[in-house]
Amino acid sequence: MIPKLLAALVAGVLACAGCTSGREVSFAHLADTLARSCLREPVEAVVRSAEEWERFRAATGCPDAAPSVDFAREMVLVYAVGRQNTGAVRVRMDRLAASRDGSLMAYLTVTRPAPGCAGPGNVAYPRVALRTPHREGEVRFEVRQRRERC
Repeated sequence: MIPKLLAALVAGVLACAGCTSGREVSFAHLADTLARSCLREPVEAVVRSAEEWERFRAATGCPDAAPSVDFAREMVLVYAVGRQNTGAVRVRMDRLAASRDGSLMAYLTVTRPAPGCAGPGNVAYPRVALRTPHREGEVRFEVRQRRERC
């Protein structure tokens, strides 16, 4: 148990080893905000209003109503890798940071099984949706790819 906990701690510390400096920005995951199979294509989305959420739904085919977000104070970030032929692919938001130029940087990790590893054979649609304080300006997604050992 302790080796697994230690490995998870080290992985968390190393996850943002390449992250540039910037002021941390808070975020909270929106559990079950998007239907498990609605994001069939890769998506990087920033939703700042209920109207934008409706456009996002229409463009992606997601049936979900707008999450309980106060769009005057918060916005929603969505990142999805699209359809995957294994349930072993995961997406994790590591950090949000306000850059010096005023943009928001979203640092994520996509973890995939190493070549030759057998993962769950089911089709999956890995994604992350979160709320964060509303801000204007550019949002950039920086995605780190990681291979998990068998």
